[in-house]
Amino acid sequence: MAHPEEEAKQDVVFTKKPPPKQSHKEPGVDTCWYMAGLCGLVTFMTSATIRSSGFLYIGMMEEFHVDRGQAAWPICLFGAVSNLAGFGSGIVFMMLFVFINQYFDKYKGLALGIMYTGSTSSAFVFPRLLLFLKDTYNFRSSVMIFGAIVMHVTAISLVLKEPVWIRRKKHEEKMAAQKAKALIFTIESGDMKIIAEKPSTQKTAPDTRSLRYGLTVLKSPMFYVIMVTYIIYNYNFDIFMTTVPDFAVDRGTSVVAAVGLVPLFSITDTVGRLGLPVLADRGYLRRSTLVMMNYLLMGLCLLALPLATSYLSILALCLCEATFVGCGMTMYPAIMAEYVGLDRLPISYGIVGTVAGPLFLLKPSFIGD
Repeated sequence: MAHPEEEAKQDVVFTKKPPPKQSHKEPGVDTCWYMAGLCGLVTFMTSATIRSSGFLYIGMMEEFHVDRGQAAWPICLFGAVSNLAGFGSGIVFMMLFVFINQYFDKYKGLALGIMYTGSTSSAFVFPRLLLFLKDTYNFRSSVMIFGAIVMHVTAISLVLKEPVWIRRKKHEEKMAAQKAKALIFTIESGDMKIIAEKPSTQKTAPDTRSLRYGLTVLKSPMFYVIMVTYIIYNYNFDIFMTTVPDFAVDRGTSVVAAVGLVPLFSITDTVGRLGLPVLADRGYLRRSTLVMMNYLLMGLCLLALPLATSYLSILALCLCEATFVGCGMTMYPAIMAEYVGLDRLPISYGIVGTVAGPLFLLKPSFIGD
């Protein structure tokens, strides 16, 4: 008969909980918040033009005495070229998405929100700055000074680096590929000659750095869904940002108050970028569900905007619209990475930009005279 103490020990042994599973996440992932701040600073400078598009739109109509459609052409050309994702701000934004997805996993939505807060902060500074420069000098001089300020983003972008664990992984994959090329040698007359390569018995993994692997994203139906919704979203966002100050002026608002709309709705834009993505990060909603609800509410706000007649009603709708615009901008790279994978993310952005860029040239016709 077993002693009671031995039985107790056995109970302890058998009721002991298994050790928790080890996380395979790299040690630096979700901890490098300074990278989110740096990316936010880059977006602060890079988004200056689109955030000041309302001022530039009105200024071009007054300076060059053109109608609305003609004044929209320079801004539409900027949007078309930048969305090609290979020129100017287009390549900057594309790489910022990649950086954030490399440095963050669980808190990806929050990190993207911090990055895009730089864009909303830009709306507090540059429209008012351009208005001040125009009153002090003239429209042409204000645009020249504005361009000189924005050029500083080049120096800031040099600080951004690829994560150490990504570089280490690439090096390990390269070394493993070299070792896999095992050769059989034979010695004849004291010389070493290659007879044949040893056939691989295992299926080799695809080269994630190759263009052929990247283009496999075209086989994913969800890629096309994300691309179409993003193009429609971005199209509406750019037209909204460009025309809402002029729309407010048509409703009897002064130019100063109309330009001031941009900093005001940037407040709720920031809330949308930082607050709403947390719902998906915490698991309260799926990212796809959040994006669907966000686009629906954004569309309802746009449908109600033509019915607004006073400054307060325009402001209220702009504040609501900006909340969902901010959330949509943050969730786009997160939902893209979720469905296409990090390895195919850069080429996915490139394809979307290539399709979206030429479509932005149609915006002047959409805006009208």
